Amino acid sequence: MTKLLMLSEELNRISLLGRNASEFGSDDELILLSGGPESHLAKFSILAGPTKTRVIIRQPSDTELPAQDNYDPLTEDIILQNPPEQIVGEIEEWKHGSWYHSTKIFRKDLAELMQKLGEFSGQEIKGKVSRGPKRSFWISSMAYDLVQFTQPIRLQNKPKEGEILAVFWLIQNWVIETSNEITAYGIDDNWVERVNSVIKDLPDQSTLKIPEPLEDI
Repeated sequence: MTKLLMLSEELNRISLLGRNASEFGSDDELILLSGGPESHLAKFSILAGPTKTRVIIRQPSDTELPAQDNYDPLTEDIILQNPPEQIVGEIEEWKHGSWYHSTKIFRKDLAELMQKLGEFSGQEIKGKVSRGPKRSFWISSMAYDLVQFTQPIRLQNKPKEGEILAVFWLIQNWVIETSNEITAYGIDDNWVERVNSVIKDLPDQSTLKIPEPLEDI
């Protein structure tokens, strides 16, 4: 278990993360965990603080984006189609312990939608940052079915109307773990200070007991 995962458990316990941290943001929990040794591809891991803004992309209706007629692309020519005329992002804001719909973003394609999201991020944080983001940023989770908006093809077996294809979270507070340090950053000074105080009291990894392997049955 990395120190970042230990911290996540402790922050949940003391209501700085998770369901009981609604004063700071939502209970959506996000972690970008680097599994390999430190390299130019794996420099640090990130634990996101409670979020207050997210954008959801859903599967359009059959009228807006019909399914492809059945055919076998392995034995026949692949049928190319014009991409959808627009992609819609639903902005939600965390208020009073729940997500509330705020507005919608209509753009020609995914690239333009992501450019628009850039207008909501980029708020610089106080203090010196040794590694990682220096301003607020987005984390996303995308389904493979989002290919309908990025490639000139349609799916024969597409998701049902309204199903979630992608979620983007605006990250304004976070924790960075490198090979030799772990530190909280963000725009909410109260959350950052309290998390950094918790980090100081975390046990050293070298003192942790490694569970014994299970015996063969």
